[in-house]
Amino acid sequence: MVVRGTVSDATGGTIDGALIVLAPEEGILRADGRRAVAAVTGADGAFAVGVVPGRYRLTASHPEYVDDVRSLEIGPGGATVDVALVPGGVVEGTVRDRASGAPVAGARVGYSREVVRAGPMGGAAAEARGRGEVVAGADGGFRIAGLGAGRIVLTATTDDDRASDEPAEVLLGVAETATGVDVFVGPALSIAGRVVDDAGAPVPGAEVSLEARGEARMIEADAAGAFVARGLQPGRFALVASSDDALPGEPASVELVDRPVDAVTLTVRRGAFVTGRVDPAGPAEVFVRPPDDDDAPSPLGAGMFRLAMGGPRARTAPDGTFRLGPFEPGKVELGARAADGRRGELDVDVAATGKDGVVIPLEARGRIAGRVVSRAGAPVPGAVVSLKRAAGSSRTLVVNGVDMDADRAPCDDDGYFAIAGLDAGTWELRVLDARGGAVAFDRGKGGDADAPERVELAGGQAKDGVTLTVAVNDGVIRGVVVGPDGQPVADAWVTVEAAGLGIPGLPGGRLPGPGGGAAGGGPGPGGPGGPAALAAPTTPTTTAPAAAVQAASRAG
Repeated sequence: MVVRGTVSDATGGTIDGALIVLAPEEGILRADGRRAVAAVTGADGAFAVGVVPGRYRLTASHPEYVDDVRSLEIGPGGATVDVALVPGGVVEGTVRDRASGAPVAGARVGYSREVVRAGPMGGAAAEARGRGEVVAGADGGFRIAGLGAGRIVLTATTDDDRASDEPAEVLLGVAETATGVDVFVGPALSIAGRVVDDAGAPVPGAEVSLEARGEARMIEADAAGAFVARGLQPGRFALVASSDDALPGEPASVELVDRPVDAVTLTVRRGAFVTGRVDPAGPAEVFVRPPDDDDAPSPLGAGMFRLAMGGPRARTAPDGTFRLGPFEPGKVELGARAADGRRGELDVDVAATGKDGVVIPLEARGRIAGRVVSRAGAPVPGAVVSLKRAAGSSRTLVVNGVDMDADRAPCDDDGYFAIAGLDAGTWELRVLDARGGAVAFDRGKGGDADAPERVELAGGQAKDGVTLTVAVNDGVIRGVVVGPDGQPVADAWVTVEAAGLGIPGLPGGRLPGPGGGAAGGGPGPGGPGGPAALAAPTTPTTTAPAAAVQAASRAG
């Protein structure tokens, strides 16, 4: 399958040399960068990259633009994606020693963009996005490009245990450049150690999570399993190690007072693996099936987090073979789904040494197919059909606005979708947009626009011709941006988002405020979300930093 598209500048023109990365998503919170594929746009801004069907995280980036990150369902017919990148802002400055004021060469400058995110109960909180790091030069100078508008938070650390005791903050407008920013460092502490398995062998490349005061950071161990966390202030820290081929170990607690702590040993447990194949052989995804009954343990706490992260999951080789794990010894229910929709399940007893020779049979079962169209009968580009059983568990697990228990099928250019491998019963269908937000059905006056479409399916039945008519986003909002003096403001960004995001299982099916989509990132310049527009120039033309304008809208 081929994913094609173009990358353009939100202010006009195409972008040459933009990087497109497609990484398979595991659950909702993580994408597997090891199996990612990439392409670079040409002079016309176009790209094409081949993938197998599935759910991917697409990242479009360019050094001078704000990244665009979104989730993408790719079906057997491939997909077309057009991305408009917002020009990024720039911060330039110097890292200095707090005591002497002297520049600090080679310091690592970390940055993030602070945005306000609304919660499901109407509250709001600050959230850091767009994290990254650059290294200062020999003169202590640094330059960070491609920043979104908002509050930019900067910190610095050094290899000789100096760090920022408080961050530097810059209020940045769209495509604005801030210069002369000083980031100060002073004496700090560090924690060092190594990661080993339960046999005492080092674990190369293990990830160490370090948490204190509700904030966490990840550190990667080197080839010998050694790690060091620098730039820490006194306090108590919880450390836990993890690895792709091991189960997380017990957390270790470390207290920093007035000197560095080294020789910390974190232990992970080697897990068991299941090897086997799907039958008939071919490309398929193999995963752990979540409990589907109300008597199963509630997926809260660490269990819910592991489910959101996707759990053990693997794609088969072309001959249908797979290796899946790690697991705790015990019973596990495996599921498999082929690219053509065939499915299978199998209960496996996993011993401490693992389980080999497992065969998961794939069956065609039933199918629901049809089209997603507007009231006028036109196909809806980028639509995705979400489907789940109407009967079964009364519990709904929603992560970042996505129902974890639902299957999803992307529509082709004609609005056609098909979901196979279905058992008999009643199925509920909803329509999502390209970013995972719920789309209302167009059922006329008095109809329930948020209620799912229900389809009855007999055993092995193929029910085609299902038509899902939705309300398309073809409305227009016009207005004028004005400043505190009531005069029009040129080149100000205007962002638009729906008042709520429909989520099954929540009262009223609505999650107020921004940030509920599956893609991550906020609306408008600096993050994926609702549509954005650039206000037209006025006469005379005056440009004000967007972050410094208190803009209002009036009917146009």
